[in-house]
Amino acid sequence: MGTSLPQVDREVYDNSVMSTHQGCPRKMFYQYRLNRASAGKNFPIQFGISYHKFRDVLETHWLKMQDMEAAQLYYDDAVLAASEGWEDPPVGHKHEYLTLSRLRTTMADSFLKWREEKINARLVVIHTERPFDLELPSGRRFGGRIDQLLEWNGKLWLRDFKTTGRMGASYDARFDPNNQISGYVWALQILSGRPVEGAIIEVVYNTKLKGPEFHPFLATRSAFHIESWLETVENELNDIERHVAADVWPQRTDHCLHFGQCAFLEACQQSSWSAIDDWLESRTIESVWDFMNPDKEKGVTD
Repeated sequence: MGTSLPQVDREVYDNSVMSTHQGCPRKMFYQYRLNRASAGKNFPIQFGISYHKFRDVLETHWLKMQDMEAAQLYYDDAVLAASEGWEDPPVGHKHEYLTLSRLRTTMADSFLKWREEKINARLVVIHTERPFDLELPSGRRFGGRIDQLLEWNGKLWLRDFKTTGRMGASYDARFDPNNQISGYVWALQILSGRPVEGAIIEVVYNTKLKGPEFHPFLATRSAFHIESWLETVENELNDIERHVAADVWPQRTDHCLHFGQCAFLEACQQSSWSAIDDWLESRTIESVWDFMNPDKEKGVTD
């Protein structure tokens, strides 16, 4: 390839790494093999991480105590944990509405729905925020972090929380098919030793003028879907290993302006690998992605 920057082999691959590789191997090379990212704060990701932390702390307290009279204390602890280290976007930023105030409103509305769910007791959460690192049939390893495992009508489901400011009429189509959801269903079946029906995706929607809104979607998975996912993930890992062996990372230029602009577009515009290295060293920071501990990622990724 020609880069002089240190490359890091990954022992475990997760959906973030593999989906980035599917979109553009060169971006995956920059972001997950050279461990580079833009400096600064990604405010939508900050919002998502904080909301996930809120739901995790709230559910962890409930799983330990299951005392509805203490629910307000659970809520207070969860809000405190989610607000730690918060930084409001600057005025004029395109995500300036993702403030601590909006987060607190979102958490308050979510808490009301959470209380209603516990009182009705139709859904029973078994685990919250469960990381995994499992062997694929090939012996290679796939990992991730599952928001919740729950039981509904005697059957197991996973629940995944998504925070977004983008939704359209066909938004639910992105979850079926969806490699992340299929991979998590596969993992939960291995971990639980039971069939897992699919996923309940709870989308938390906030825009400058709207929100919070909560939109649930159902995405079932059959044995055929899981077999197809296994074929896909093993094939993708074959491609990654081939690129590692050859030290060649193709560009998928159709993705350069996907959802705005790739953070590494200017790197790919440089005229030599020496210039690319200089750009990466001067314009990006080291940021190591670890699905076991997503909070420690330092840089901005898109």
